[in-house]
Amino acid sequence: MSTDFKAVADLTPAAEVKRKTQVELDLVLDALQSEYGYDFSRYSKESLLRRLEDLRSLFQFNHLSQIIPLILWDGSVRDLVMSRLTVGVTEIFRDSDFYISLRDRVLPRLSTFPYCKIWHAGCSTGEEVYSTAMVLRDQSLLENTIVYGTDINRSALETAKAGIYPAGVFDDAEMRSSAILTNSRLSDHYHGLYNFVRMDETFLPHLTFSHHDLVQEGVFGEMNIIFCRNVLIYFDRDLQGHVLKLFYDSLRPGGYLCLGKGESLHLSPVNDSFQVIDLEQRIYQKRH
Repeated sequence: MSTDFKAVADLTPAAEVKRKTQVELDLVLDALQSEYGYDFSRYSKESLLRRLEDLRSLFQFNHLSQIIPLILWDGSVRDLVMSRLTVGVTEIFRDSDFYISLRDRVLPRLSTFPYCKIWHAGCSTGEEVYSTAMVLRDQSLLENTIVYGTDINRSALETAKAGIYPAGVFDDAEMRSSAILTNSRLSDHYHGLYNFVRMDETFLPHLTFSHHDLVQEGVFGEMNIIFCRNVLIYFDRDLQGHVLKLFYDSLRPGGYLCLGKGESLHLSPVNDSFQVIDLEQRIYQKRH
């Protein structure tokens, strides 16, 4: 690719810094794809820059490009780099109004199926997978259901598989759960373990956690419900469309898609293929 050196020379200092930062970002993304096989090129550049700046500050580097040798030569930083780039914001019963709507508007439909499959895409450390499992059990629907939790971050998946969390994360969840669980209490679903809690082990036969890259991998089963809450906001519009088409293809007719409050099917290529169940809570149903 040719470079217009005259145009570069005419840039203001601020514009020059922005240009060089973009060059560095592209080089870091190339290194990540070359070494780890992950394609971040269609993620939101603003989000990636914020996260890489945090990483640069952590290592006390002057420039983003100084991260590249670590990616290429220091295998021990792989999990750290990936955890910073794919950091998940999740908690038990996050957005209680969403789970109330799920309980009242979606789950009764599951009772009509002899066997159900649910996919949490971008499940991070698994708190929302366990939240769903608790509601399913509370509504006597877990026995014939498998919940799949997938993420690009292998370290986060290990936490999800273990189902062990700091006890403090349940403090606020106790109050939220009282409006969601109608036949049980939150404490019925976990066991205390010193300063930690372990999710009830009887959940495990109904949960499957596995690595899955929404950018590069294909259709994931024929699901009754797909959750992907507050993941699409980190993708550019083209990648959002790609992933929403993947979800459409992975849902059975009449299946439900649950997005985050900052996300929408509006202007997406599959918008007309879904009907709105709860616009405020971003719950949609695939048309037959």
